[in-house]
Amino acid sequence: MTPKQFLRQLRKIAANIEVLQEELTRLRSRLESTTVQLSADRVQTSQTGDRFADAIADLADKELYYMDMVEEYERLRQRIVDLILGMDNPIHVQVLYGRYVKGRSLSAIANELAYSYDRIKHVHGEALQAFDEKYLRRES
Repeated sequence: MTPKQFLRQLRKIAANIEVLQEELTRLRSRLESTTVQLSADRVQTSQTGDRFADAIADLADKELYYMDMVEEYERLRQRIVDLILGMDNPIHVQVLYGRYVKGRSLSAIANELAYSYDRIKHVHGEALQAFDEKYLRRES
């Protein structure tokens, strides 16, 4: 795994969490709009009741999956932050943290740090190489 692939895992999980949030909102809306009709003469069960129960079960499953994914994100985020903070060069720390934890573009990082884009692009490459040498090659 390359340093970029390793560090981008965080962004991928965050995107999955966002999609799951939208799905949970959609499922909750569907449940709120679903009603089971009861009357004195006739009780409708089977299909409407089954669909409602299925929708509740689906929502519960997705909520558990969502919570697991959020926990995984937090664990990975903390691990990545700890690794980045362990880098020897402070500018490498700033660039890697800004890019992979905060999700900023290299252009935005260059503006924040008052460097040229080309310089930050070069530093980014150096930082990824240093990250690889310090952490990833060791694990192989």
